[in-house]
Amino acid sequence: MNDDIGFRHIHYSAWDIVKKEWITKEFHIIGEVTVFDMIKQYRIENFNDIAIIEGTGIKDSKGIEIYEGDIIKYSKIVKIVKWNDHRSGFYLYDKGEKLSRFPLHREEAKDFIIIIGNFFENKDLISG
Repeated sequence: MNDDIGFRHIHYSAWDIVKKEWITKEFHIIGEVTVFDMIKQYRIENFNDIAIIEGTGIKDSKGIEIYEGDIIKYSKIVKIVKWNDHRSGFYLYDKGEKLSRFPLHREEAKDFIIIIGNFFENKDLISG
C-alpha cells in the first residue's frame, strides 16, 4: 500500500439498541459483513438490534476520536455529528435535523471541539 495516498484506518463502535449499552467486544467490518468476536453473546438474528457507529478519524481538543452520533460542544454551541450523503462528509446538526453550514474539520476539532455525550445516552444535551 502506498502511504502517500493518505488512506485512513476507519474505527467503529457498536450500540446494543435493546440492552441500551455499548458493545465492548472487538469486531471488524469486511465488505458488507460484520464479524463479531462475541458469538456466544450475540446470535445472528439479533444483529438488527445493533447500531454500528463510524469514527470520523477526527479527534476533539482532548485527543478523543469523534464518532458519528457524538454530541459536541463548539464554543457555546451544542451539536450532533452525522454523516451527510449529499456532501460526502461529517457535518454538525441540531436536534431538529437542521444541517449546519460547516463540516466537521480536523483543525477546528483539535482546538475547539469537546465531546460532551452521544446520541444514544445523552439525547437531552441537544438543544434545538
